[in-house]
Amino acid sequence: MSKLSISGILIVLTATAFGFWRPASLITGSANTTVDAGNISTLYALDPLLQSLCFAGGKPGHVVQDYEVRNSCSDLDFGNYHANSFSTGIEGGRLGVIVDLGDSGTLAREYRYQETVGGGQGFASLRLQSGKIVVLKDFKNHEVQELAETNVLFGKGGSNASAAVKLGHLYLLRITDRFDAKFERLVKFMVVTFTPEQAVTIRWQLL
Repeated sequence: MSKLSISGILIVLTATAFGFWRPASLITGSANTTVDAGNISTLYALDPLLQSLCFAGGKPGHVVQDYEVRNSCSDLDFGNYHANSFSTGIEGGRLGVIVDLGDSGTLAREYRYQETVGGGQGFASLRLQSGKIVVLKDFKNHEVQELAETNVLFGKGGSNASAAVKLGHLYLLRITDRFDAKFERLVKFMVVTFTPEQAVTIRWQLL
């Protein structure tokens, strides 16, 4: 065996021993288990187009048409209806519900699951399953449990439903339409940066 090969083996063994390296299969999983991590979007209080966001494609909620600012698809608004708050159910016949789940630590304590270093396991686990919203229960065994807020989320929505923007908090959002019984949009999102009166950045994903 060459000196180069021996050196390479020693590097891998050392990295493994100290936790610096793991096989790619342990990091990414198989192609069948990889899940879309969602999208990052920033809403700006003073931007006429990106004051609001459309979750259908992640586009600005407003557009400039015929030299006028017009609504296109405003699923989520920042700051226009309530200062430093999210609002939904703000266009046409749309009805909305926003549920604030608290930050990742609060959610983990409430549902008694273990977060990993850096957090995010609770947010990643939130999903629609058999008509219910579930969240992590046991990380090692990949078990989930029903979220108590499921009933609130699937309750009757209202016009201009709002929730205060809080850094690090996780939210669930549901939009329906009083004129279209088939329309429904479910979203989870979390606040990753927040500058009061100016901007908020969220990571979001359709459920």
